[in-house]
Amino acid sequence: MKLIIDPQYKALHKKHTALKNQISIIIEDRADLVCHQAVALKTEYIMKIGRLEYELFKLECNIARARRKIDMIQACINLQVPIDEEHIEKQLDKEYEEYIEKLKQMASDIDVANYLEDCEKLTTEETVELKKTYRAIVKLIHPDVNDNLSEEQKALWNRVTDAYETGNIEMLKVLYELALDNEAIENTENMDDKNEIDILKTKVEFLQNKIKDLLIDIEKIKKAFPFNIVDFLEDEEQIRNKQEELHKSIKEAERLLEELNAYLLMLKPANGEYKN
Repeated sequence: MKLIIDPQYKALHKKHTALKNQISIIIEDRADLVCHQAVALKTEYIMKIGRLEYELFKLECNIARARRKIDMIQACINLQVPIDEEHIEKQLDKEYEEYIEKLKQMASDIDVANYLEDCEKLTTEETVELKKTYRAIVKLIHPDVNDNLSEEQKALWNRVTDAYETGNIEMLKVLYELALDNEAIENTENMDDKNEIDILKTKVEFLQNKIKDLLIDIEKIKKAFPFNIVDFLEDEEQIRNKQEELHKSIKEAERLLEELNAYLLMLKPANGEYKN
């Protein structure tokens, strides 16, 4: 006996399948922007410009600190109070804590950029396979596609995210098989007599709203750093001019810092203790 399928259910099921395919592509596009393209652009920027900006910012922090130290020492001299250099240094560390943390973060970004620059890149074929496998998993266990994931599926998705970010294709394949097995179990456990048409309507509406939100988010990402500097990175003349500008500023900052340090030394007598 031939099974008769409700035309409305059939149409909704077809639409739901199409939306799952569409959102899997959009989600992968967004993940590629954030995890791969953004990282590559940021790495390129750091290698060409960021390292010089770090050197300049470090000098500027040292200049500001030296000026502040001179002011503090000069105030002690003017007031004829003892100068506790150790206390002054601790106070400076406290005042410039935010700048110190920013320097550490910039240094860390440079270390990561150096590492990524030396990493072996995926081939075109490997990239296609990575995208294809990721999209297939998205349909099965991505939170934006499925709103009733189990804790096991959520944990599995976290592992998928890590594998995608690092370009680990082999691990992604294994996780895909696990996602398939997991979905089969979930489908078996969740079979009941609910109105399938109403359920599909809800799922279709859910996916449509998610797609709209994701597309808006992607547009925001494309307008933000580092995507807003793509034209700059592709312009060799602009890069060269910026590098020359930074080199010039670095030399000027080095000269100024040297003068400030020399002035600090002048405040010390021959025995190395500050004047009072």
